[in-house]
Amino acid sequence: MASKEVEQGLLGCLMLDFNCMYQVYDLIRAEMFEGKYSQNVYAKMVECFESGKQFDEQYLEALARTMADDFHTENEYKQFIGDCYVAATSTVMLDNYVGLLVEDYKNRAAHNILKKFMTVKDLKSEHIDKVITQLEELQRGKEVEEDYVPNLFAEYSKIYFTENNKVESDLTTSLEKIDNYLLMIGGDITILGARPSVGKSALAAQIAIANALKGKHVGFFNMEMRKKQVVDRLFSQVSGLRLDRIKRGISLNSEEEVHYRCGSEKMVKLNMNVINNARSILDIKARCRKEKFDLVIIDYLQLIKNDTRTANRTQEVGEISRKLKEISMELNIPFLVLSQLSRSSEYTTEKEPNMTDLRDSGEIEQDASNILLMWKIDDEHRGIKIEKQRDGKLFRECLDYKGEIMTFTESDKTIEDAKAEFKSVSSDDDCCPFG
Repeated sequence: MASKEVEQGLLGCLMLDFNCMYQVYDLIRAEMFEGKYSQNVYAKMVECFESGKQFDEQYLEALARTMADDFHTENEYKQFIGDCYVAATSTVMLDNYVGLLVEDYKNRAAHNILKKFMTVKDLKSEHIDKVITQLEELQRGKEVEEDYVPNLFAEYSKIYFTENNKVESDLTTSLEKIDNYLLMIGGDITILGARPSVGKSALAAQIAIANALKGKHVGFFNMEMRKKQVVDRLFSQVSGLRLDRIKRGISLNSEEEVHYRCGSEKMVKLNMNVINNARSILDIKARCRKEKFDLVIIDYLQLIKNDTRTANRTQEVGEISRKLKEISMELNIPFLVLSQLSRSSEYTTEKEPNMTDLRDSGEIEQDASNILLMWKIDDEHRGIKIEKQRDGKLFRECLDYKGEIMTFTESDKTIEDAKAEFKSVSSDDDCCPFG
């Protein structure tokens, strides 16, 4: 299929359904098109997409006029846009067009790389290495970024030891002591790991609420509960009403009515999106790009589907982890990603987990900037610790847990105090009263 036909077909698909832009945005760049008309029209599409506008018929009418210049007339653009519509009768061919366009671009780029070095009379090993590197990066669809360290230092040293160099985050974990140690900033992945029923989803919801009430736009990717379950839990936390009362209560007493009204006022102010149908990496990235979240929470890592399946689950989870890191860095959004822990910690005396307990761990430990681990001390207490922090100190503390409203507060007790108290109570319970 000729490159012109492919390019017009691809653009025509996007004109027919601009929502398809989510499928191609991360795969296609304007310079991949060979035709100048195609490059200019696609660049305008990207501009619309990134600004949240629709590339509709009204926009198309003005497009030919605004794009006309000394080299391309308005009528020529109108003719080109019409040809794109004719080339694409439906969007079913979009994936095929994308594959053909990428392949054609790689072929042209490879020829240009080789052509450039064919003019070098005395090829040295470093020239050959450079050619190989460029071809490998082209094959992987990446571009090599190369900077000279003295130039980088000259740029960044201007802000050292100045107010501009302060790294601050106005995001919160809702736990003051943890906030004093932990920063959640764009490009960082924070893993929150725990065994089932410890309360990691409850803590994630508490963190989401605390930031959403501050006006931060929070994206909560929910992968294991129905939407109503999520709303019930959020309402229980903001209102202080017991979850079982919200689920099964018929009428409210006077005290509960006050809680209900206060909770309702907070719920309508929550700047939060709950996303239930995004399970793949591409779905997550598309939604994050569209909504421009200040914080993304994913519940949880092991339920995300990779875009390509592998036989090795550990390898697959590691690839998902790396892709989440890439999204966080590219969009400059901090991610809080929940993760299951293996059973290993349950077989230890203290029940306290460590990084090696991350289930299907793969590359999770390496990709994460921060790792928070939680464990159950007793029904009313949880241990939490910063097990890894790339740019800060480690820390551990005891949390009080109110299970009926799934809320955590920082305890006056230390972890050791709570454990000793639990062991003492357990020992008393085990005593035989008829001894």
